[in-house]
Amino acid sequence: MKSLAKILAGLFLAVMIAVTSFQGIANAAPAQNAFAGTWANGNLVITIEEKQNIITSVKLSDGRPIFQGFEVDLYAPIISVNFSDDAPFTGVLSGNKILWSNGTVWTKK
Repeated sequence: MKSLAKILAGLFLAVMIAVTSFQGIANAAPAQNAFAGTWANGNLVITIEEKQNIITSVKLSDGRPIFQGFEVDLYAPIISVNFSDDAPFTGVLSGNKILWSNGTVWTKK
Protein backbone atom coordinates (compact mmCIF):
# COMPACT_ATOMS: atom_id res chain seq x y z
CA MET A 1 0.00 0.00 0.00
CA LYS A 2 2.86 2.35 0.82
CA SER A 3 4.29 1.93 -2.65
CA LEU A 4 0.89 2.65 -4.26
CA ALA A 5 0.74 5.91 -2.29
CA LYS A 6 4.23 6.84 -3.57
CA ILE A 7 3.19 6.05 -7.14
CA LEU A 8 0.05 8.17 -6.85
CA ALA A 9 2.00 11.03 -5.24
CA GLY A 10 4.56 10.86 -8.06
CA LEU A 11 1.81 10.81 -10.69
CA PHE A 12 0.13 13.82 -9.07
CA LEU A 13 3.46 15.70 -9.05
CA ALA A 14 4.07 14.86 -12.73
CA VAL A 15 0.59 16.12 -13.71
CA MET A 16 1.11 19.35 -11.76
CA ILE A 17 4.46 19.96 -13.48
CA ALA A 18 2.92 19.28 -16.91
CA VAL A 19 0.00 21.66 -16.27
CA THR A 20 2.32 24.40 -14.99
CA SER A 21 4.64 23.97 -18.00
CA PHE A 22 1.73 24.14 -20.44
CA GLN A 23 0.46 27.34 -18.82
CA GLY A 24 3.93 28.86 -19.20
CA ILE A 25 4.04 27.96 -22.88
CA ALA A 26 0.53 29.31 -23.49
CA ASN A 27 1.42 32.57 -21.75
CA ALA A 28 4.64 32.87 -23.79
CA ALA A 29 2.84 32.75 -27.15
CA PRO A 30 3.36 35.98 -29.07
CA ALA A 31 0.40 38.21 -29.76
CA GLN A 32 -1.44 37.49 -32.95
CA ASN A 33 -0.24 39.68 -35.83
CA ALA A 34 3.03 40.44 -34.00
CA PHE A 35 4.67 41.68 -37.21
CA ALA A 36 1.98 44.18 -38.22
CA GLY A 37 3.05 47.81 -38.25
CA THR A 38 5.74 50.13 -39.55
CA TRP A 39 9.39 49.13 -39.61
CA ALA A 40 12.59 50.84 -40.77
CA ASN A 41 15.95 49.81 -42.19
CA GLY A 42 18.00 52.99 -42.52
CA ASN A 43 15.95 55.36 -44.67
CA LEU A 44 13.76 52.52 -45.97
CA VAL A 45 10.28 52.44 -44.38
CA ILE A 46 8.38 49.16 -44.44
CA THR A 47 4.69 48.61 -43.68
CA ILE A 48 3.53 45.10 -42.81
CA GLU A 49 -0.17 44.31 -42.84
CA GLU A 50 -1.25 41.07 -41.23
CA LYS A 51 -4.57 39.31 -40.66
CA GLN A 52 -4.80 36.19 -38.51
CA ASN A 53 -1.03 35.67 -38.81
CA ILE A 54 -1.08 35.80 -42.62
CA ILE A 55 1.17 38.55 -44.00
CA THR A 56 -1.23 40.16 -46.43
CA SER A 57 1.27 42.77 -47.63
CA VAL A 58 4.81 43.99 -47.13
CA LYS A 59 5.18 47.45 -48.69
CA LEU A 60 8.62 49.03 -49.01
CA SER A 61 9.07 52.77 -49.52
CA ASP A 62 11.55 52.21 -52.37
CA GLY A 63 8.82 51.35 -54.91
CA ARG A 64 9.40 47.60 -55.02
CA PRO A 65 6.33 45.40 -55.54
CA ILE A 66 4.06 44.38 -52.64
CA PHE A 67 5.07 41.04 -51.10
CA GLN A 68 3.14 38.41 -49.13
CA GLY A 69 4.06 35.82 -46.52
CA PHE A 70 2.99 34.04 -43.35
CA GLU A 71 3.95 33.37 -39.76
CA VAL A 72 5.64 30.00 -39.54
CA ASP A 73 4.63 29.15 -35.95
CA LEU A 74 2.28 30.86 -33.52
CA TYR A 75 4.57 30.00 -30.57
CA ALA A 76 7.71 31.31 -32.23
CA PRO A 77 7.68 34.80 -33.76
CA ILE A 78 9.00 33.76 -37.19
CA ILE A 79 7.74 34.83 -40.61
CA SER A 80 8.50 33.86 -44.15
CA VAL A 81 8.11 36.43 -46.92
CA ASN A 82 8.50 35.77 -50.63
CA PHE A 83 10.32 38.81 -51.99
CA SER A 84 9.39 37.93 -55.56
CA ASP A 85 11.99 40.30 -57.04
CA ASP A 86 14.74 38.65 -54.98
CA ALA A 87 14.09 35.45 -52.94
CA PRO A 88 12.07 34.12 -50.01
CA PHE A 89 13.53 35.08 -46.62
CA THR A 90 12.79 34.16 -43.03
CA GLY A 91 12.51 36.81 -40.32
CA VAL A 92 12.70 36.30 -36.56
CA LEU A 93 11.11 38.81 -34.19
CA SER A 94 13.57 39.80 -31.46
CA GLY A 95 12.19 42.54 -29.23
CA ASN A 96 11.47 45.48 -31.54
CA LYS A 97 13.53 44.10 -34.45
CA ILE A 98 13.04 41.61 -37.27
CA LEU A 99 16.29 39.76 -37.95
CA TRP A 100 16.23 38.49 -41.54
CA SER A 101 17.98 35.43 -42.95
CA ASN A 102 19.79 37.65 -45.49
CA GLY A 103 21.44 39.62 -42.65
CA THR A 104 19.25 42.74 -42.73
CA VAL A 105 17.52 44.10 -39.64
CA TRP A 106 14.24 46.01 -39.52
CA THR A 107 13.40 48.07 -36.44
CA LYS A 108 9.83 48.79 -35.28
CA LYS A 109 8.89 52.48 -35.53
